[in-house]
Amino acid sequence: MDKNLAIKLLKEMNKTADELTVVTRLYFNNDNDYVQGFSFFANEEYMSEGLLEALQYGQTLTTDQEEELRQYLIEKHI
Repeated sequence: MDKNLAIKLLKEMNKTADELTVVTRLYFNNDNDYVQGFSFFANEEYMSEGLLEALQYGQTLTTDQEEELRQYLIEKHI
């Protein structure tokens, strides 16, 4: 599977997802590669303003932001 197809699959999986079924990291190609997306949780209801800004602008995360983001890492292998 190529990366673009994996991205489409991740988006499709999350269209009807809720907190219990959402996937934020999808492994493919025998778990050698992955795509991730945190858009489900990317709002102030879940994430701090600092983390949202860092993700939006592609900034390097602080240790605290990495720890906060880790709680939203929900993996699936295909």
